Amino acid sequence: MAVETLSEETIKVEKMSVLDGVVWAFAPEYEYLSAALGGFEWINNIDICNGVLLDRIGQLVCLTRQQAGTMIGSRELADNDDVYRICLKYKAYVNSCHCTPDEIIEATMIIFDATEVVYSERRDIPATIYLSVSAPFSDLVLAILGTHDLVVHPAGVKVRINCSTEDAETFGFTDLNPRVAGFGKGIFAQSIN
Repeated sequence: MAVETLSEETIKVEKMSVLDGVVWAFAPEYEYLSAALGGFEWINNIDICNGVLLDRIGQLVCLTRQQAGTMIGSRELADNDDVYRICLKYKAYVNSCHCTPDEIIEATMIIFDATEVVYSERRDIPATIYLSVSAPFSDLVLAILGTHDLVVHPAGVKVRINCSTEDAETFGFTDLNPRVAGFGKGIFAQSIN
């Protein structure tokens, strides 16, 4: 209501300073430019962009599609934007991660768009970490994970990863998290060994 009233009023400027005059003169052009450039904030969003824009992010991360193909063992798979996106996220985290358990969990969640990551270590098997990852994995990504290591971890430490497209072991409310088992279908969290 107030906006409509203000927009209907004519504005009279009696004494305008030079600075106010410059701002006043460029206001329509600024609004036009803001509208035209409004979509550019998403242009470098790694989760949304594809093609050449993804290649430009690859230049920032220092991983070309050819290098990603070498890393996963298939140049053709690296041409797939979804696979290349995962490789870029992995490389970015490898470049900047200190590999604390919290950082490994965070990196794994972001790289694979995981809904749940469980990190554990065992005293009887040193230098090995275990990750249980629940994420909307495609068959292609699962095939790559089965043969290649795209999980951020410290050098010299083995990673045993258990990938799941559903969190079928844990009971939960399916209206809040569609990946958990509902009533009568899952094991209560207290019962899991």
